[in-house]
Amino acid sequence: MSSKRIRKTRCSDCDALVHHTGQPQQLRGVVLHPGFRYCTGSHRPRCFRSSDPKIHVPKWCPKRIQPAILRIYTFKNAQAEHLYNQMGGIFAFRYALRYTGTTNQPADLILEKGIPESHSISEGEVVEFDDGIQSVFFCMESGELRTITLFDKEMIAEIVQ
Repeated sequence: MSSKRIRKTRCSDCDALVHHTGQPQQLRGVVLHPGFRYCTGSHRPRCFRSSDPKIHVPKWCPKRIQPAILRIYTFKNAQAEHLYNQMGGIFAFRYALRYTGTTNQPADLILEKGIPESHSISEGEVVEFDDGIQSVFFCMESGELRTITLFDKEMIAEIVQ
């Protein structure tokens, strides 16, 4: 559907990554040895193994949510949909949460193949893919999904349908 790729999150973007240098030191019951990388995102620091990815987030990351959360946002009211059709622009205050569920598909595959058939998406609706590490937002425009970067989900008021 779209040729744009989604940037994979890196461990270097996370504040829980510790690259220990200097003398051995104890942190939360674990001795940190110099020259090793540790993830302090969980209760106890965890050392990266040689088989773990060097740049990208490993599968055992404590922040990762399995299965990932899929949220679909629709227009709050008819006026918000009319404004979208007239002026365009995707502003979070025009949207409300319509669906929350889980998916086993990665964000790349959702962008490439589309949303599963069980969830119908109409023009202008926003889809959020949240795996705990990174939230990716898609918008349905002209019958195709495209990624959007500036969508503040904190502004969205949930409505019950």
